[in-house]
Amino acid sequence: FRGGRTCVMGVDGRVRDGREIRVSPEQFDNPHLSHYLRVRSGGSTGRATRVSTDLDHLAVQAEHRMICLDAQGAFGFPYGIWRPPLPSGSGINSLLRGARWGDPPTRWFTPLGHSDFRPGIKFRVANDLTVALGRLFGSELPWPEPVSLDRALVIAEWMSEMRDTRGGAVLNTTVSNGVRIALAASGAGIRLDRTWLYLAGEPLTPAKAARLLESGATIMTDYGASECGRIGIGCPNHQNDGDVHVLSDMVAVVGFPRDVTSSGETVTSLHVTSLQPSSPKLLFNVEFDDCADMETRSCGCSIESLGLTQHLRHIRSFGKLVGEGVSLLASEMEHVIETALPSRFGGSPLDYQIEEIEGSDGLTRLALVVSPHVSLPAEEVVVEGLLQALGEVSAAADVARAFWRQSETVQLVRAKPHVTSPGKQPLLHKRGLGSASRG
Repeated sequence: FRGGRTCVMGVDGRVRDGREIRVSPEQFDNPHLSHYLRVRSGGSTGRATRVSTDLDHLAVQAEHRMICLDAQGAFGFPYGIWRPPLPSGSGINSLLRGARWGDPPTRWFTPLGHSDFRPGIKFRVANDLTVALGRLFGSELPWPEPVSLDRALVIAEWMSEMRDTRGGAVLNTTVSNGVRIALAASGAGIRLDRTWLYLAGEPLTPAKAARLLESGATIMTDYGASECGRIGIGCPNHQNDGDVHVLSDMVAVVGFPRDVTSSGETVTSLHVTSLQPSSPKLLFNVEFDDCADMETRSCGCSIESLGLTQHLRHIRSFGKLVGEGVSLLASEMEHVIETALPSRFGGSPLDYQIEEIEGSDGLTRLALVVSPHVSLPAEEVVVEGLLQALGEVSAAADVARAFWRQSETVQLVRAKPHVTSPGKQPLLHKRGLGSASRG
C-alpha cells in the first residue's frame, strides 16, 4: 500500500504489471472496534485522517510502555507529558495509558494554548470530558497546563524537583522539545541526572542525542504510527541511535529497497502489517515512507528476554518533513507551495520549495526556499503568509502551523530550489537524509 493506492508487488518491491487499486483511508478502518475515541493522524502517510482508537488497543500500548519504562529503571517515578490536546491524540492517549496501569501522568504540560490555536468545539469538549470523567471515577488525571515552547525551563525545573524529592522523573514529549528542555536546563545550571526523557514524533539524530545526553538525562525512544500504535520500543542499551525492539505481537515489519529521488540514495523502506485485533487500521505491507537499518540480534537487555530480537536503528523518513514532532507530506504542502505563495508573492510553483535542515543546536528547522528572481517583501511577511496558508489546509496542518509559528521553525532562504540529477524538483527536499526519521 502506498498512500492512496494498493499495488500488486513482488518481493523486490516493484509494482507488477502496473496493477493498482484506488482506495481511501476509511476502507482500512478496523470494523471490529467498539468503544473508541477518534483522533487525527499526524499526516505522515498522506493527508491527516481520522483514526479510531479502541480502549483495548490503548490497554495493550500501556503494557508496552510499562515494559519500556521498567527496562530503563524508570517505572514508578513521577511521569509528566508535554503534549498538545485534541485533535492531536498524543496527550489524551498518554493520559489513558497511564490510567490503565494505575499511575496516570502527574502533570500535563501543553505547548499549545487557546491563544495559539482554536480546535473545534467537539475536540475541546472531548478533551475536558475525558479528564473530568477520569477524575470522577477515581483516576487523578491532570488538567492541561499551557507551557509554551520558550518556557522549557519550567519543565526542566519540575523534573529536577521530582528527582530531588521523589528520586526521579519521566517526561514524555517530542525529540525537539526534549532538546529544548536539555538546553534550558544547561543554561540555568540544572543537571538532569536520574531523569528520563521519553521521546518520539521525530528524528533522534546524533546531534540531538548529544545535546540530550549532555544534560545528564537518560533517553528513551519508541516508534509508532496512529494507524497501528507502537511499532517498536527503545532498547535501554542504545540511547544515541534510536534503537528499538520491534513489537512482534503488534506488527510485522519487512524491508524493501527504495530509491529516493531527492537524494539519489537507495534505502530499506519499512513495510508494516498490523497483527493486533484492536489495531485502528487493518494494514498489510503499508509503507509509511520510513526507512531504517534492520537486524535480528542479541543485545542482552530485559526486552530481548521477551523474545523481541528484531531491531530497527537510525529510523528516518525519506518522504516527509518532520519539524517539532509534526509530520507533513507533500500532499499537505502542495496547495501552499504551488498555489497560495505564487498567488500572493508572484513567481511560479517552481520558484518555491520547503527544505528540512538540522541546525547546530540540534533542532530541526524548515527553510522556505524561494528563487532569487522573485521580488519579495520582508522575510516575516513571507513566512507569515506560508503559515496562514498552511492553517487553512486541515486541522492537522493547523496544529503544525501553531507549533512552527511559536518555535520560529520556518526561515526564508533565497536560493534556487533543489533539482535532482534526473531533472525533477521535489516539493519537499531533505538536506542529509541520514539525519531524518519518524518517531
